[in-house]
Amino acid sequence: DLVVEPTVLSRSNITSTPKTLVQRRIQELEESSIQFFIYTDDILTLPDLRRKALEDYKPYTWKAKWGRRFADYSVGEVRYIEALENHTMRTENASEADFIFVPIPIGATLFWGTAELRKRAFRHLFYNETYFKEYPEKHVFLSVTERVFTNFWGLSKDELKLLRPTTIVKDCNNPAYREWQEAENIPRCDPG
Repeated sequence: DLVVEPTVLSRSNITSTPKTLVQRRIQELEESSIQFFIYTDDILTLPDLRRKALEDYKPYTWKAKWGRRFADYSVGEVRYIEALENHTMRTENASEADFIFVPIPIGATLFWGTAELRKRAFRHLFYNETYFKEYPEKHVFLSVTERVFTNFWGLSKDELKLLRPTTIVKDCNNPAYREWQEAENIPRCDPG
């Protein structure tokens, strides 16, 4: 069995070494040969939607009060995508890539877009992008929404099955979410 010990940053382990733990991790990344590819098609990148997210355009298209906390997360999602687009480990050649990042700003589509726009982006990826058809397991998505593998994204069950071999990076703290719901007197929308 492999046991992974978390790394705890403390003043003692940062100042007692010639290089801080953060500096060592940065050096490891800089010396790494990992490369990633990012799609550039506007149907996937949704530049107008991303602009609205960064400007925090009002009104939101998502009206549910319980979901408003995701607006800030969605802006962060767009900034993360932009950082990856400008990263030195990015390659323009998908066949050289260790993974392929899909730049659909999923959270932003909830606040500044429509279900149709989100579905169009996913369907374009599924049915038009050769690398997705050939290497779905190399694809990585970022999602700030808690409900990933449901019809919440507006995709059919068959379309959701196309995501099975992919990796979806998602940040969710369900206990903190439940606490926030209770504090705001927002009824839960799920049974559990």
